[in-house]
Amino acid sequence: MIKQIFMIAVLALSTNAFAKDITVHGEAVYQGDNVIRLRTLANQVLNQKLSNFELVGVTMKAKSRKGHGKATLVIGNDQSQKLVDQFGDDIFFLVGAPWSFHTIRWNISNMPGQADERWQIHLQGTIRVDEIKLHLREVSQTNRVRIALGNQLFTGENTVHLRQELKALGHNVRGDKLRRVVLVAKSRAGNASAGVQVGQQFSNAKTIGQTQSGLPFASNEAESYNRLAWNFNGRTPGVWQLHMKGRIKVKAVIVEYED
Repeated sequence: MIKQIFMIAVLALSTNAFAKDITVHGEAVYQGDNVIRLRTLANQVLNQKLSNFELVGVTMKAKSRKGHGKATLVIGNDQSQKLVDQFGDDIFFLVGAPWSFHTIRWNISNMPGQADERWQIHLQGTIRVDEIKLHLREVSQTNRVRIALGNQLFTGENTVHLRQELKALGHNVRGDKLRRVVLVAKSRAGNASAGVQVGQQFSNAKTIGQTQSGLPFASNEAESYNRLAWNFNGRTPGVWQLHMKGRIKVKAVIVEYED
C-alpha cells in the first residue's frame, strides 16, 4: 500500500563533465513492502541515454515510523540493506521539514552491478521518503553493442559466437580488447549457468536466476530478466564466446570492446 503525497522528478546540475547527480524521487509515504524502480525513474528525467552512464552511488533521505523500516538497494543480483531510523517521537514522522529526515548512502563501488543491472530499492515498513538521488558517471560507449536475441528460448548447451554476431551487425572487430559482456536472461528452474570464453581462457560460470519481479517465465518484460556481467582487462585475443547450459530465455547480450 502506498499513499502518495507528491512526486517530483527533476534533473539536478552536473557536478563536473564526467559526473551527474539526478534527483529521481520526491516526497512520498510507503506502507508495507514496496519496490522503487530507479532505472525507470532515471530514464524519465535524464536527457541523455542512460547507457552512457554507470551508477556509482545512491542517496536517500527518509525516516520510518517506530524506526523499524528497512531499505534494500538491489543492483543486479547483489543487495545492501540499511535500517531506516525514526526521527524523535512518532509525531515527527508527520513533519516534512528536511532536517527531520535521515540521509542513507550506498556506495556502488562495493557492489559489482553496473549500468546494465537492475537498479531498485526495496522498502519494508512505514517509511516516509523525502528524496532519492542517483550519482552517475559518464562512460565511453563508442563500441557498445546490443545483440538482441528476441526473448529466445535455449535448451541444453549452447554457444553464442560474439565476434561473428558483432560482424553480422556491421561491426568489424579488429582489436583484441574485450571489456565487458552482459547477459540479459532468466532460467526456468533457476539453476542454469553461463560463462564467457576468451581465447583458451574460460571465466567462472555464473548462475542464471529465475524470473524476477514476480512476473511469469513467459513474460518478455525487461524487469523479469536477470543481468549477469563479466569484465575483462588487457588484451583478449582469440575467440569471444558465451557458453550457456540449461533451459534459458535470453533477451539480449551486450558487448563492450575497444578498437
